[in-house]
Amino acid sequence: VFFYYFVTCGIERIYQPMASTFGLCGPLDLSPSQAVATDSFYNGGFMCGRLASAVVASLLLPRTMIIISLINCILAAVLLCTVAGTSMYGLYIGTAWIGFFVSWQFGACFSWVAAKVNITGNLSSLFFVSCGFGSLATPPLAGYIFTSSLGAMSIMYLTLIFCILECILFLCMYLLARSLFQCEQVSTPPTEKFDCLLEKQ
Repeated sequence: VFFYYFVTCGIERIYQPMASTFGLCGPLDLSPSQAVATDSFYNGGFMCGRLASAVVASLLLPRTMIIISLINCILAAVLLCTVAGTSMYGLYIGTAWIGFFVSWQFGACFSWVAAKVNITGNLSSLFFVSCGFGSLATPPLAGYIFTSSLGAMSIMYLTLIFCILECILFLCMYLLARSLFQCEQVSTPPTEKFDCLLEKQ
């Protein structure tokens, strides 16, 4: 959970602060007003995604929302890696796309974990601490790579790498939760399961 949220907030802090800078100093060499629009597309997509997720959450399971979000973030990152260096409109579309779906991840994963374990005390702070670390560590990394010999497009590649890493981390979380749940079912005697059902009733 710590690493998942570290990467999730890392994606936000890698791309959003560097979006305008990419427009100004990247291969497109946009005007200041055009570059600022990139940041507006990201924030607008993020806001719309948060509003939409409140409605979608009543229709879909948290796991389904996470999977949809992860797939779309990868597709948006691939689009950015492909066309962001040559098309201003491709940059805008990819930026709004990734902003829309990355906004789902915090709440959806929180709900998914809450369905597995009781989130109280120290465990509840884990989500915010990991996000804090991700937001703290990734902007310097993004700035260093942007000014390195790798060039401005390295921001897009780094975003894609983080999206793929996020998918791997969620897969690990899912498999771990599934194995633990199966072990609990096997290790719990039938009488205890029956007593538990009576207590819930």
